[in-house]
Amino acid sequence: MQIPNQHLELVRDALYARHLKEVGCFVFNKSSEQVQEIGEPILPALEHVIREEVMPSCPLDPKAQHETFPGIGNLMVDYLQIVKKEGLLERAARLVSSLRGAVLIEAVRAIAIVWDHTIPDSFMPTIEALARMGLPEEREVALWSLDWHYNKRQREKESADFRKELGITTGKE
Repeated sequence: MQIPNQHLELVRDALYARHLKEVGCFVFNKSSEQVQEIGEPILPALEHVIREEVMPSCPLDPKAQHETFPGIGNLMVDYLQIVKKEGLLERAARLVSSLRGAVLIEAVRAIAIVWDHTIPDSFMPTIEALARMGLPEEREVALWSLDWHYNKRQREKESADFRKELGITTGKE
């Protein structure tokens, strides 16, 4: 399959956070926003860049990873939001199961973000296997994700109680 050059360049712009937008004290990756606007047609470019360009050279150290690929977290969330919207979970599950190391860790974190700590069934075999047999860093994030998945109500209550104890309000109280 031929991947349009403009899609590859946009994904790389998002990966390297080349076009940022500041709003007050917040910084947004403008290319990441454009990736989401394109939607399903950009998935092959996302999959190619993640698998073929990022994964082979992505450092496991989080600081080095952020310096090398500052937009990888954005790209994983973008990818998963697109597949969620388009109902392509099996496609995403195949991609996630093919990942390793720091990129796989980012994918598991992105699943937690996109599905609010509820792991869709399509991803469960990969995350459960990772919790049992992954590298220590991979096991840690997989176990954290599974803990939130199975104990979400309790974790949310604990977080709310802790915020209340600190005097932090969310506006919902």
